[in-house]
Amino acid sequence: MESGCFDRPHLLLYYLAAHAGIPCRRERLAELFWAEKGPEPARLSLRQCLYKVRHLCQPAAEALVVDRTTVTLMVGPQCRVDAAELLDAVAESAVHDQEPAVLEAWRGPFLEGYPEGRTLPAYDEWMHQRRRALADRALYLLEQAVTARRAAGDDAGALRLVRRYPAVLAGRRPRWLAELEAAAPLSVPGAETREPGAMERRPVTVVHLDPFAGDRDPAPDALVAEMERLSGILAEHGGHVVAFPGGGLVAWFGYPRASENAPSRALRAALVAISGGPSWLRAGVASGLTLTTSQPAHPEAGGEVARAAFDQAYRAAGGQVRAANAVVQGLEGRFVFEADQAGCRVLGETDRSHRLAAAARSPSTPLVGREAELGRMEAAWEAARGGRGGSLALRGASGMGKTRLLVAFRERVATEGGLMVRELVCDPADQHHPLAPVLDYLRRLLPIYQGRIEAMLANWGVSAGPEVVPEVIENLQGLVDGDERPLTSPEQRTAILDLLAAIVAAMADRQPTVWLLDDLQWMDPSTCELLERLVRVARGRPLFLLMATRADGYLPGEVDEVVELGALPEEAARTLLRAVDGPRDPATEERLLQLAGGNPLYLEEVARQGKARGAGVPRRLQDLLAASVDELGEDRPLARLAAVAGYAFPRSLILAAEPEAGTGLERLVAAGLFLREGEEGLRFRHALLQEAILDSLPRSEYRALAARLEALGEEYPEEYPRGELVD
Repeated sequence: MESGCFDRPHLLLYYLAAHAGIPCRRERLAELFWAEKGPEPARLSLRQCLYKVRHLCQPAAEALVVDRTTVTLMVGPQCRVDAAELLDAVAESAVHDQEPAVLEAWRGPFLEGYPEGRTLPAYDEWMHQRRRALADRALYLLEQAVTARRAAGDDAGALRLVRRYPAVLAGRRPRWLAELEAAAPLSVPGAETREPGAMERRPVTVVHLDPFAGDRDPAPDALVAEMERLSGILAEHGGHVVAFPGGGLVAWFGYPRASENAPSRALRAALVAISGGPSWLRAGVASGLTLTTSQPAHPEAGGEVARAAFDQAYRAAGGQVRAANAVVQGLEGRFVFEADQAGCRVLGETDRSHRLAAAARSPSTPLVGREAELGRMEAAWEAARGGRGGSLALRGASGMGKTRLLVAFRERVATEGGLMVRELVCDPADQHHPLAPVLDYLRRLLPIYQGRIEAMLANWGVSAGPEVVPEVIENLQGLVDGDERPLTSPEQRTAILDLLAAIVAAMADRQPTVWLLDDLQWMDPSTCELLERLVRVARGRPLFLLMATRADGYLPGEVDEVVELGALPEEAARTLLRAVDGPRDPATEERLLQLAGGNPLYLEEVARQGKARGAGVPRRLQDLLAASVDELGEDRPLARLAAVAGYAFPRSLILAAEPEAGTGLERLVAAGLFLREGEEGLRFRHALLQEAILDSLPRSEYRALAARLEALGEEYPEEYPRGELVD
C-alpha cells in the first residue's frame, strides 16, 4: 500500500483500505483517532475527516461508501490494495510455482516511516499487529517460491530470488534460508537471526457478534459494557477474541490450540451471548481451514473464514444466530437448526436427555463386530438385576463405538418390563462446573415435584436421617437453583454427595435400575467422586452402572469390569463399509479400510465422503484429528516428516533424514501415532492421522520435507509410496 503521509485523513484511508470491502463502524473509527474528545466531538471530527478522504480517493471517489453507521472502501478495477492482495494470496493457499507476482508490491513494512509516540494508541496497536501479519505472509510467499525452484533443481535461482526481495527477510533468518545458503553459498543481505512463527493450516470455527443491527446506534457506555460482556462469554467458552474492524467481535475456536469441540463450543457461546444481549444483537458462525502462525497477530479478523462468519451475521435478524453449513455437520443431534439456501438458523441446544440417541449413527447402519462386547454387557446386567449389582465400563479411542454400544444396550433392555433406565451425558463444558450432569438431570426431573427436592425425596422414600440433613437438602436445592457456594465447604460437599448416592440407592431398591453414563472423560471432579460412591452403592442391590470413556479418560477405581474397544476386525470393517455406501472396486475399498484403520466412525465418514484418495480429511473429523495432532507437542515436526514419508515407512528412513530422531519415534509409538511392523517398519495407526498431518502442512513445507527425503536417494525405498499433499 502506498504510504508516506501520516495525517489523519491518510491514516484513515490506510485503515479503510486494509479492510477493503468490510463495513467499518463509525464508532470504531472515532475511537481510533479521537478517543480523547468524547462521542459527539469525535463523530463531528470523523465527518470532517471523511470529506477529506473522499478527495484523496479521486478519481475513484465512488469506492468510498458512507452511510449513517458504517464506512466501506470497495475494491475494484480503479482501487487496488496491495496489502489485501498479499493477505488473499496466502488465505487462499495459492500455489506459486513461479515467482509470486504479489511480492512486487512489497516495498517494506506496512506503513513504513509511521512516526512512533503519536497520541493514537489504538491505531498504533492495530498498525503494529497488521505490520507483523503482513511481514509473516510475505515471508511465507517467498518461501513457497524458493521451495518450488529448489524442487526444480535450481538452488542458485532460488537464492537469486531471495536476493531480489531482501526487505522480505527484514532481519529474519528462517531455517530454510540456512539450508539454501549451504546448497548455493551466496551472500544474502538482511538475513539475521530471528525465526518467524511457523505457519500451518488448521480447522477453525469463527463466531462474529454484531451488536449493530439496522440503524441502531448504542450509547458509548452501554456499548463498552456490552462488548465486555460478549468478550467474557466468548473467552469463557474457549474463544480467541479479537476486535472486528466493522465494530463487532470475532472469536476463533480451535486457535491457538486445536479443539475437537470447536464447532459446538462456538455455537454454544453464540447462543449464550444472544440470550443475554439486546434484541438487535446478532451472530454468525463459520468453519473452515485457515493459515495461522504461533504469533498473536494471527489469525486475521478479516480472513476468509471470518468473512464467512460476518456474512452469516449480516443475514441474521436481531436476536438470531446463523451458521454456515460446514459448521453443523455432525452436530444435528446436539443443536436444533432451521436450514435455508445460505446456511441455517441455530434455534437452540438440545436437551441432554436426547444426546445418546442423537449421537448414535444412522439406524440403517448395523452394529457389526461388537457381538462379544454386547454379550458381556448383557451378562453383567443379568447378574446385577438379580440383586448382585455391578458396574461395567467401555473404554476405547474416539470413534470406536462406545456410544453406539450404549444405545444398542438401551434398545435391548427397553423391551423388558419392571426396570428404569436413566442417563447422564457429560459434555466438554462440564469439566469446570461441579456436578454439572447430575444437576442437569435433577433440573429435568424436579418439575414433576414442583421443583422441590423435599418432594422428590419423599416420593423415593429417602429418610430425613440425622439433624444435618435438612441443611443438606437446602444446599442441594441451592445447587439446582444455580448457587455453587455449598460445594466450597468440604463438609457440605461430602454431605451432598452422600445424599445423592442415597437417592440413587432408593431408586434401585424400589425398582431394578440401569444408569447409562457417557463421555466420562469430560466428567467434573465432584461427579467423579459421586460415581466412586455409586460403584460401591450398586453392590448388593439391583443397580447396574454402564459407563463409557476414552482410552485415557477417567474410570472409577473400583469398577467391576472394563471392556476395551479396539479396532474392528477386517471382515467386520469391510461389512460396515459396504453397509454405509454399498460395494466398491477392490482398490478403493482397500484404501478406505486403510484410511480408517478399523475405527467405525472413521469408516462411516470416509465412505460417505466417497473418494479414495485426494479428498482430504472429512469435515466431521477435522477438528478431532487436529486436536490429536496438537497433542504430539514437540514431536509434531517429526510426525510431519513421517507423514510425508508415507503411511508406512522404515525406521531407518526417518533416522537417515533426522539422525537424532530415535527417541522421538519411540515417543510417537508410545503415544499410539505409529504401530510397529516387523523389526524396522513403522506405520500410522490409521491413515486419516497421516492425512490430517498432511492437511496441516503449507505447500512450501511439504516440498521442503519431500526434498529432504528425495535427497536420500537410494535410501528411500521404492516400495514405500510417499505421502501426497491434497490440492
